[in-house]
Amino acid sequence: MPERRCTLSSSCDAAVALVGGAGTLEEVAELWASRKLGWHDKPVILLNHKGFWQGLVQQLHAMVDAGALSADGRDSISVCDDLRATCEVLTSAHRAKGKREHSHGDAVVRESVEVVAEEETTI
Repeated sequence: MPERRCTLSSSCDAAVALVGGAGTLEEVAELWASRKLGWHDKPVILLNHKGFWQGLVQQLHAMVDAGALSADGRDSISVCDDLRATCEVLTSAHRAKGKREHSHGDAVVRESVEVVAEEETTI
């Protein structure tokens, strides 16, 4: 597991958590914590399809209310309810970083948003 997380963290431009189990939760937590610590600025996104991550989202709010987590810390992980919103977060992050080493990146995200718009109801 540690080698997988290291590879995942070093080779990705963003992390999007889909429905998953303990391994997914561990990977998300590690990527989110390392982002909070300033070790990277890659987006960490929970794709909250059909409310799958809602319990975790509620816990994050409870942690802020209890003073165990800052609002900035909570907000350093994005929660998106659908693919369109996820693509918008990814597009914003891509543009904010000024990443141009992958010149096709904007086109891929744009095409993904278009596909999502057409197929959103089938997910």
